[in-house]
Amino acid sequence: MFKTKNKIPVDLKPVVLIMGDGACLSDDLKDYYSFLEPADVFAVNKSINFYGRCKHWGTADGEEAIHQAIQLKLQHPKLICHTLEPEIQGFDVFWKPDNMDAINWRGSSALFAAEACLGMGYKKIVLAGVPMDNNGHWYDPFVKGPLWTEEAYMKWEMFAKSDPPVKSMSGWTNKLFGRPTKKWLKKD
Repeated sequence: MFKTKNKIPVDLKPVVLIMGDGACLSDDLKDYYSFLEPADVFAVNKSINFYGRCKHWGTADGEEAIHQAIQLKLQHPKLICHTLEPEIQGFDVFWKPDNMDAINWRGSSALFAAEACLGMGYKKIVLAGVPMDNNGHWYDPFVKGPLWTEEAYMKWEMFAKSDPPVKSMSGWTNKLFGRPTKKWLKKD
């Protein structure tokens, strides 16, 4: 689990939808919204350009996204921007893993978002556009990649062993966590 010394918003819905950059994002969002279940939205990396009505935006690579964070805050003044410690210009909330320095943490930005959402107190987390495959991104589907490392998959598997309230709309993460159902979304 991640911790922060920053103020966490108190007006959270029970469910958060984390949007990754996978090529399947459009289909995953269409499928999720067929449940008609309200959710806060946490956009990861470029996914905020796909669907801009987000409460949160974040990246595990904050030092590489300073300009993007500053620009997003200008476009979306109420957006809460998250990254790992140390504090970096343009971000609002800085997260630290429980058992290590943030600089040593490895994993995908979607895994970072899931850990941060647990740290904020969300009851249910749904992954969309987070297949962990190499079928490209929604913004450039003709270019294959990314090539995920074995370490990235191991980090997700270690996270899954903690039995987090996470489900995924598609891909490898769907096999790892299962698919959300309307019943699961409504269950306390």
